[in-house]
Amino acid sequence: MAAGTPVNLFFRGLESPADVTGLEEIIRRTGVFHPEEIPVARELLDDCLVQGGSGYYRCFLAQDRAGILGYALYVEVAGTIGTFELYWLAVDPSFQGTGVGHQLMAELERQVRNAAGQRIYISTSAKPEYRPARQLYLSCGYELAGRLPNYFRQGDDLLYYHKTLEAGPCISR
Repeated sequence: MAAGTPVNLFFRGLESPADVTGLEEIIRRTGVFHPEEIPVARELLDDCLVQGGSGYYRCFLAQDRAGILGYALYVEVAGTIGTFELYWLAVDPSFQGTGVGHQLMAELERQVRNAAGQRIYISTSAKPEYRPARQLYLSCGYELAGRLPNYFRQGDDLLYYHKTLEAGPCISR
C-alpha cells in the first residue's frame, strides 16, 4: 500500500475473513502491540465478523481505493447507561499521520451517539510507542482520567482517558 492521503475514505463493517486477515496484518505492522495481544485482537475481530452488529463487540473499518486503512473496535459497557469503551484502534503505518485516526475517532463518536451513548472511555499504554495514539485522543477532546502503574507488565502503566460526548465531536482533519 502506498503512503499518501486517503482518497474517498468510507467506513463499513467486516464482511469477510479477508477483512479480518487484513486487519490482523495492520495490527502486526504497527509494531506497537505485544505478540500475545495479536491472538486477542484476532479473536475479537472474528467475533465481529460472525456476530455482525448484534454481538457484544462492535467494529468498523476505514477503507479507500487503496484498501483497508484501519479499524476501531468498541463495546457498550455492560451494566451502564450510555457508557462505551474503545478497545482497539489501529491505522496502517503507511497512513498514520494522514488523518485516518481522526476520521476513525469521529466515526466512533458518531456511532456511539447513534446508540444513545453519552461517554467513551479508552485505556492505553503509557509506553513511548503509544504516544501518537495518546496525542490523537487528546486532540479529539479526551481527558486523562487516571493511571494504573505496572498494569500491563512491569514498567508499562495503563492510562485511562474519557470524553463526555456533550463536549463535541472529534473533528477529522
